[in-house]
Amino acid sequence: MLWIQLNLRMIIRQVIEMTGNIFLVNIGVNSSHRAKSPIFSDGTFELLPIPEDSSVVSDSRRTYADLPPYNATYPKLTHFLPKNWDNKLCHNDPDFESLTYGDNCDRVPKAFGLRSVKEGDFLFFLARLEHYEAELFTGIAAFYLVGYLVVESVYKSLYQKPSPDVLSIIKKNAHVQRALEESMFWDGFWVFQGSSQSRRLKFAVPFTLEFASQVLRQANGSSWVASFNRSPLQVIGSYTRTARCVINTETDTGIAASKVWWRTVSLYT
Repeated sequence: MLWIQLNLRMIIRQVIEMTGNIFLVNIGVNSSHRAKSPIFSDGTFELLPIPEDSSVVSDSRRTYADLPPYNATYPKLTHFLPKNWDNKLCHNDPDFESLTYGDNCDRVPKAFGLRSVKEGDFLFFLARLEHYEAELFTGIAAFYLVGYLVVESVYKSLYQKPSPDVLSIIKKNAHVQRALEESMFWDGFWVFQGSSQSRRLKFAVPFTLEFASQVLRQANGSSWVASFNRSPLQVIGSYTRTARCVINTETDTGIAASKVWWRTVSLYT
């Protein structure tokens, strides 16, 4: 166990030394869905992806019942699902097995900010998790960092099936899987491939207003100011609805924010 902890800290230090920009992407089920992603008292969690597009009909795509749990406490993720969700198709993206993330950067405005992602940048994933105790969801939810990709390759504007070499790398991504079954879904989506330094975190990192105020900036570069007329969930949810670069390490301010960001993440490894 000690060796594992030391190895993880070494990986974090290696990543910190990299100078890529940090992008933030809000993923997973949220307050608009009946399903919830649980976080447990020890800080571990399970991550439930959003349901698949209702226009997709498939006998081979992944359902929620097919998703493996990350924590050994519960043998199946179906334990946390609403009634009749076991066989519902899910859009398992990002995929922390193949280390890919896909988004419609050509068509969907909230994904336009990812067009500037380049090799060496970081895609961090933010999710709404709800505390789960005594076999029940408590109703207490917050946002947490749940993992990241260290971007190794970016496959842009996929309007047709890519070459076999590329397909072998990204074929497990949810967007690619959907398009392979129905050609109408080769709709210009992008796929981001992460390096081996990418991680699905074991312990969720709280994305609090205090932390946000240290690392986030407004679009004009001014300090991020929270609204006290709304709850932290509402404020953070609104700010992160659009995927964007939240830390530009080409500036002195960005470098300072990056250090705070990685120092906080390292506390939870």
